[in-house]
Amino acid sequence: MKKNEPFCGGMGRGCVGLALLFGLCANGADPTSFTDNFEGPSLDTFWTVYQQNGTVVFPYTNRVHSGAQAVLLQGTGGGTKRIVTQTLF
Repeated sequence: MKKNEPFCGGMGRGCVGLALLFGLCANGADPTSFTDNFEGPSLDTFWTVYQQNGTVVFPYTNRVHSGAQAVLLQGTGGGTKRIVTQTLF
């Protein structure tokens, strides 16, 4: 990966969406029944957050796919960045 190249070789949000979809399907969950719960006033405890040289911004309203809110994973500082929101099914 080159410096300043988007994560997933330029696939960006599509890559994250595919990772989420494949993760759900691999565990036998029906992806059509999944809800991210990003419309509340705070991030649902359903999500586990990891932050190294970055931050999770919630609620984020500047760019959403559907609904009114989203989560922004934003890198800060130098070095390796590990910014994750995850849940296990």
